[in-house]
Formats: sequence, C-alpha cells, structure tokens
Amino acid sequence: MTQAFNVSTEGVLVLCTQAGLKGYYQDKTFDYDYPEGILPLINQGIALAITTESGDVVCLKVTFDTPSDVSSFQDLGTYQIQVQAENTLLFLDHATFTQICDWHKGDISKYEFDETYNPKVTLEDVPAGWYQVTVYGQTLDEFEEKECYIEMILIFTPINHQTNLKIKDIAAI
Repeated sequence: MTQAFNVSTEGVLVLCTQAGLKGYYQDKTFDYDYPEGILPLINQGIALAITTESGDVVCLKVTFDTPSDVSSFQDLGTYQIQVQAENTLLFLDHATFTQICDWHKGDISKYEFDETYNPKVTLEDVPAGWYQVTVYGQTLDEFEEKECYIEMILIFTPINHQTNLKIKDIAAI
C-alpha cells in the first residue's frame, strides 16, 4: 500500500495518532518548547516530528513496502510510532499541531480544518501495532514539477506484529 499527499509544514511536519494525542493531553499542559515539548510524545510512540526548516509544501509518499530506489534521497532518520486499533494517523504542520494540543487538549475532532489552506491529511486503516518509520527526503529544484519543494518517503515497517515462521530443518550440534 502506497499513498501520496502534499502537506504544508510550517517548519516542522508532525505525524501523530489521533487517540494517542487526545489521551496524552487529557490531563497535561502543552509545552511550546521545540523540540523538548514534543519529546515525551515521540518517546511514547504517539508522534514523530520532522524538521523541514521552512514552511514549504512537502510531497509525501507513505509506503508499507520498500520502494525500489531511495538512492537519491537523504536518510532523515528512523522513528517509532504506535497505532492503536481503529485509530487515525494525521499529518499536521507544527502550527496546527500546537493549536490542537493547547487549545483543544489534543482532541483533533474539535479542530476546524480549512480545506483550502490547511486541509486535514489522514492515514487510515493502518493495522494496529508498533511501526518503525524510516524517513527519506530530497530537495526539489522546480516547484512546478510536483508542486512542492521537498519530497519525502516514509516507509512503515511493522516491528511487533506476529509472523508465521516455518522451520524446515533442525540440526543439533
């Protein structure tokens, strides 16, 4: 499964779980210090943050399969995120993220997205579990080509899902 989105970042692109964000800020105050304020969310697998250093539009490609070629991309890091059953992942610019966390105690359903300037970008139907998210990025020279200045690939790899392993031979030494 591969999905593509164009997202504005306001300098930081945040990927977070809807249920995790609401649960975390239910009884906590939002900390505006970046990156210190978001570190507890990253450590608990609720969110990940990618600094883009500009408010440019980013072309995202999210995949659960290894893409054929990322050799022209820079490795931007590996993160972990926990997806709960029937949960939605959201890509948010940093300004929207701070408003949701501070003004609405992390409850994304109370935030009014502007479909023209700030559309709601979601990743749905992701099976529950922990994922390793490897992020690759490259700067594009021409905006017109893909209508963005930065292209990113996020590769989701399950890290705790059960897999069936068949053993054909066992040898004792």
